[in-house]
Amino acid sequence: MCIGLRSKSFFDVLGVEPAVGRMFSASEENSGEPVAVVSYGYWQSRLGESENLAGQSVRVGDRAYSVIGVAPLGHELPLGTELWVPRQPAAENRTAHNWRVVETASIRTADVEAGIG
Repeated sequence: MCIGLRSKSFFDVLGVEPAVGRMFSASEENSGEPVAVVSYGYWQSRLGESENLAGQSVRVGDRAYSVIGVAPLGHELPLGTELWVPRQPAAENRTAHNWRVVETASIRTADVEAGIG
């Protein structure tokens, strides 16, 4: 199963509206609540196209996610994604993953400003 970690704004920016249910909220994203949006194909094949999502869940490893929404037909970013769960902002800010990009950009900018690059 392909799982996407996404912020609430991911769906907002793309203008993605759920086919059924709703997308996750900022409070669910910040709290780490175990909720999920499933792909249209997953909903059809595994949830029997039920529009009543109450009580529906998806288990990933040892964690169960409550299904709160279904992405519209054709929305599978990245391609083949069947499940989207909220990305927790606090977790992504604990790493220095993006610092290398900032450092590289700063060096290139400094080189250009100095007439070296």
